[in-house]
Amino acid sequence: MTLDTSSWRFRRLVVLGVVLVLLAPAVVSGLTHEPDTVHTNVTVDGNATALSNVTFAGIQGPFGTSGHGRVVAVDTDSGELLWEYANESAAENVLYYDVDPLSAQRLLFVEERSSGNGSAIVYNWQTDELIDRFEVPSDTHDVDALGNDRYVVADKYNHRAYVYDASAQRIVWEYRFAEHFPEYPEAGEAPSSEPSGVGGYTHLNDVDVVDNGSAFLLSPRNFDRVVLVNRSTKTVEWTLGEQDNHDIIKEQHNPDLLQRDPPVVLIADSENDRVVEYRRTNDTWTRTWAYSGSLHWPRDADRLPNGNTLIVDTYGQRVLEVTPDHEIVWERDLSTMPYDAERLGTGPGSDGPPIDRLRNASTLDDGESGVSIFRQFYDLSLYILPTWIGFVEFYGVVGAILGALLWTAIELGVRIRDWRTS
Repeated sequence: MTLDTSSWRFRRLVVLGVVLVLLAPAVVSGLTHEPDTVHTNVTVDGNATALSNVTFAGIQGPFGTSGHGRVVAVDTDSGELLWEYANESAAENVLYYDVDPLSAQRLLFVEERSSGNGSAIVYNWQTDELIDRFEVPSDTHDVDALGNDRYVVADKYNHRAYVYDASAQRIVWEYRFAEHFPEYPEAGEAPSSEPSGVGGYTHLNDVDVVDNGSAFLLSPRNFDRVVLVNRSTKTVEWTLGEQDNHDIIKEQHNPDLLQRDPPVVLIADSENDRVVEYRRTNDTWTRTWAYSGSLHWPRDADRLPNGNTLIVDTYGQRVLEVTPDHEIVWERDLSTMPYDAERLGTGPGSDGPPIDRLRNASTLDDGESGVSIFRQFYDLSLYILPTWIGFVEFYGVVGAILGALLWTAIELGVRIRDWRTS
């Protein structure tokens, strides 16, 4: 049988029809997709949105040079976008990471350019005015304010934390991990002499101010550890986690110290697709709460004053608020690749109680992540695909490509057979 018969022509039309049907959801989504638009200008004195109802998010944006990240303010009640900062005029890709409300008007956030230039930015989001900007090392994820024009920087690139005096424009304190921890392979994923990328010695992604700056909570992601460092002595007061012991935490982000004594820490346990809370008693850490749900690579978790937890689900492209017993009470889609979220009025990081102060604390652990392999593949595709490609659209495109390749292989096989027998 040759490929030029009417039956083969009919089969081609059927295959073409199936491919078009599979591609249709992606085409429709692309034609009808509308990006977030700013609906309201909110002010402290206005009545549009109460301060407690504003949620900020730092959105990393897609990797490569095909898009930009942004910093946004969202009306928590309506979900409307109130404000957006995006440096889309830049010729290169611009990413955003941590965002901290310093007051009702001022934000501190981190900007990273694909050229490797990073900046810490202090910005009045209500008047759209730049207050201050200073350079930080390449791919810095977090900068926290200490007051008096001083800031502590999580220098991921050089495996250190340091305090920067913006007025004097100089570093006044630093903590280098290689001077206090063993070298690779006992710690980290590469020698400390190499700059940190996705791998690297520390991949330090977070620093939090503790006790008015007398200590710092540090998150060297590639150590699988959270450490509390005394600022004056540079000694490690305690460590949570162990290198490559992923039952505790695995490549975490944005830990928050909920309580100093005894220590209670809330962590986005990123590679385990969950949020966990640990309490330290007699030098032993006990997991007191966890939430996984359908999280995929969460990178921030903040305990709110009402006892709920605000979570950034990065691959899920959303920010959500869950109760202590795991009920989702608020959710907002934010693409692409949200990194950090804060509720205005609660300060940077967590401002809520440990779980043991809440009812039924001993039962609040929902176990392991429930993310399907199909969801994981889709979420990973968002590194390169446009934001309007949803789960159904993605697998429609995959099915169309596989179907077209299969039919091409069949026709090629038949042609080779006919050629050999002719």
